Amino acid sequence: MNKSISFSHLNKTDVYNNHLDDLNSHQIGYSFLKTIKEQLPLSITSIFISNHNQKTPPKTTYILRLERDKITLYETSSSTKNTSVFHFANDTITLNKNLMSPIFKKAFKRRLSEIIKDLKNNACSIYEEPI
Repeated sequence: MNKSISFSHLNKTDVYNNHLDDLNSHQIGYSFLKTIKEQLPLSITSIFISNHNQKTPPKTTYILRLERDKITLYETSSSTKNTSVFHFANDTITLNKNLMSPIFKKAFKRRLSEIIKDLKNNACSIYEEPI
């Protein structure tokens, strides 16, 4: 785990967790994030979800950032580092700055669902980035 990651400028919150039970199981991750994006207060720049601060270090550490126009997912393990970006406006996704085919979105949305399930199970934390 990279010890240089700091979330000290962010505010830890659980205010968004009440939306978790309102979602159907189909694309739970994408649905949750889209709902949060649409309800994001103007005083908040973005939302972060991360497992970087768990007592037991995970095999793959992730930091997901939800902004009004995109979702960025950074994942790192002992052998890989990847950054995926999904743009809401044109419904495209990149992996390490390379435009991916539409079929990759299905895998990306499945990964989002896994992260939101971690949130439901308290295996990660959610933070707000104020303006």
